[in-house]
Formats: sequence, structure tokens, C-alpha cells
Amino acid sequence: MFDDLVTFNLPADEEPIITVIGVGGGGCNAVNRMYSAGIRDVDFLVVNTDSQALAASPVDRKIQLGSTLTEGRGAGNRSDVGEQAAIESINEISEILQRNTKMAFIVAGMGKGTGTGAAPVVARACKELNILTVGVVTLPFTIEGPTRRHQALQGIKRLKDEVDALLIIHNEKLREMYGSLSLGEAFKKADDILLLAVKGIAEIITIHGYINVDFADVQSVMINGGIAFMGSSTARGYDRARQVIDETITSPLLNSNDIRGASRVLLNITSGRDEITVDEVGIITDIITGRTGSSVNVIWGTCTDETLTDEIRITLVATGFSDEAIPDWISLNPPKREVIRLDSKPATAPGQPRAAVTPPPPPPPPPPPPAPPAQSEPVFDEGLTVNMREPLADSIHFSHQESPDPAEEKMKNERLRQFNYHSISNPDLIDEVERVPAYKRKKFPVQQEMFTEQESQSRYTIGPDAKLRANNSYLFDVVD
Repeated sequence: MFDDLVTFNLPADEEPIITVIGVGGGGCNAVNRMYSAGIRDVDFLVVNTDSQALAASPVDRKIQLGSTLTEGRGAGNRSDVGEQAAIESINEISEILQRNTKMAFIVAGMGKGTGTGAAPVVARACKELNILTVGVVTLPFTIEGPTRRHQALQGIKRLKDEVDALLIIHNEKLREMYGSLSLGEAFKKADDILLLAVKGIAEIITIHGYINVDFADVQSVMINGGIAFMGSSTARGYDRARQVIDETITSPLLNSNDIRGASRVLLNITSGRDEITVDEVGIITDIITGRTGSSVNVIWGTCTDETLTDEIRITLVATGFSDEAIPDWISLNPPKREVIRLDSKPATAPGQPRAAVTPPPPPPPPPPPPAPPAQSEPVFDEGLTVNMREPLADSIHFSHQESPDPAEEKMKNERLRQFNYHSISNPDLIDEVERVPAYKRKKFPVQQEMFTEQESQSRYTIGPDAKLRANNSYLFDVVD
């Protein structure tokens, strides 16, 4: 009977399809913590120019970059040296990745030499092997200086062109939240955020659930996704669904303060013994679509973790943002400013003919003055009209008076001055002026009038009783 049984040849355990690659000193430190924390079904690879840092790493697979170029001494904070070192060792990296890797995380701290210069080269090799490539990088603290920050932004700009999706973690956010920590503890916090980002995305694929999310779902969300935001949170209690999604989409460490503008969202929900309900799933998805819009493509799945008991945990990845939705500090193409100096002249090479400069067109002539309004004919004849205005004279004549001769005017003024002088200084002349009236001295003709010497008398007098009395009975003051 047993001879009739069918024998199944089950395949042996295959290598994981996800590889986490730490590039440079910062990336290798973060991957070392991921390796110690344990992420299920994930391979690790560290690549660095510093041979001492590689020797201290617990990760099994290691590659020294540019052993001939740097001789194991690091890149010296020069991104061009890190780039050349990665190009020298790229064949070794490709040989490991082409075995079974379908998805690769490029973890690097941007701003120094190896991570900034080598990460884009490693990402390009992954893309050439058709591997879904996700960059997870950190921006340096402000205390590390503006030069390092500028170099980090240049490296991120190059890396963005070589990956499908790019998660950027701003270390300055850690300073705002944990500013009292020691420097070593602060960098460990940054490594923990990188661990959270990589583990959250990787375990969406590796952990099986009731509503499963596989590699194809993750690929459809993250391929050519550009700048990506990720958040993860855990909550318990009566309103745990609303609380967990609010904390996830406002995570300050991962800068997911707003998912508006995302066109694709990957969501994984994990619950413990107190399994999530249908209503709670509806609350979470409704809030996501309310923030992003009804046209967003949301792929979600659920799984169980017995260690959570009555808690629920969600991991959210949002991609496909427009340029307007990306925060200012992430913007990789700031607007160019053109400065034109007024005192500078355009430089031309010797012997090079100057370009003909077309003079500006002359300004248009001023508009003619408005013509006086034409007198229109009255529409209605109202009969007799009276003109109350007086007619003006036909012409106005102005009398023209010739100005006197200057010589004559001068002689006249001199005679007047002499007369005034002699009049004041001669006493006989003063007596004559006071004795003879002016009209006689000037010989002004005066007509003598004869007045009657008869006194006029009124016919009315005032009596003792202060009353008027007509006591003059004569008509002309004489006897009739």
C-alpha cells in the first residue's frame, strides 16, 4: 500500500530575496545593528574602504572597496575617492547580488567620503541586475558643518537617479527630540531609525498573513517611486485604530508629517491575540484615503504577532509624490538665482565679434489730447429760451505805456532829492510852506462861491416842556 504513495520532492531552503547593503562607515554601523537585532529572511552585506571597520563588523559577507586605491585607509571624506573605490570593486558586489537577490536596500550615511561616493555606484549595479532598489540614507547633523551637509545633498541627488525609491532620514530631527543625549547615543538613535525603516518594509514581504502582501505588491508600490516616506507605530486601547494611524502619518523622525500628494501607499497591519476588527481596518484606510485622495492606490495586508497581545502595529510606505509635496529640506533642485551686477560689463573673448545689440524701440508717441466734445443738436425743442449771459465785447484793448527813458528818470530823481534836501535845510522856505496854502503855491484855480449872510431859521422851536412848537407864523421868516 505504501508503494502507491506519491513522493514530493520539496525544495531546500533558498537564499533570501532581500539583501541589505551597508555602504561606508555610517551605513555599516547601521547594518551591524540590524544584523544583531535580527530581521527575518534577509541577507546582509557590508562594503567599506576602511579595513579596520570591516574587521570589526559581525556581518559574514564583507567587501573592501578600492583595496588598490585606498589600501584600506578609507576615503578621507572625499566622495570622488569613494566613487572610484566602488568602481574598482563593483564586480565583486555584482557577483554576490546576482545569485538570488530581488530587492536591495542601500543603507548609507551621507556627507562623508565612502557612503556619499560609493552608494550611487552600488545602486547602479543593482538596477543593472533588475533588482528593486531602495535607498535608505541619513542627512548629517547641523553640528557636523555646512560642508558635510552640502556634500550629503550632492550625494543624495546622484543616488536618487539610481534607485527606485529613496527614504531620507534627517538626523537634525533626532536633535530636536533627544538633544540631551550623548553624541554616541544620538548616532545609535539614528541607526535605530534606519533599522525601523528597513525592518518595516522587509517584514511586509517575509511575514505571511491572512491578507498577504508579497514581493510583487511591494514592487508595484516602490518601483520608480522617487522620494518615499515611511512611518510605523503601535497603539492599544479603545480608540487604538485612530491613534495608531495618526501617530504613523505624523512620525517626526521619519518626516512623514503629511502624506498628501502620494499616489501609492503600502500598508501592513499587525495585531496580537486581540485581533483587529473590520471596523478598525476601515478607520485606518479611510483616514489614509482622506489624506491622500480617492485616486491613491492603497495595497494593504494583515498578519499576526503573538507578542503584541492587545496592541496593533502598522507600517506605512508612501511613494509617488509630486515635487510640490516634497518638503523644502529634501528638495534636490532648488530654484536658481541669477545675479546681474550693474557695474559689470559682458566679457567677450579676444577676437570674438560682439553680438549686434538691437537698440530698444523708441517709446510710442504720447496720445493726442482729447478733442472737445462736439455740441450735439437738442433732441427736444422746448420753445423760447432766454440767454442770461451778457455778451462779451468784441475785442479787449490793452493800453500800451512806454517805459520812461532811463536818463530822464535819473535826472528827475536827482532834482527831487535836491529839493527835499534844500527844503529841510532852509528855514525861510519852511516858513513859506507853512504860511502859504498848497493850492496857492501850486497855483491851483479855485472858484469863489458867494454865500448869503442871512441866517436861516426854522419855524419850529423847542418849548419849556421839551415839545416842538410851530411858533414861527411867517412863511419866509418875514412879515407877509
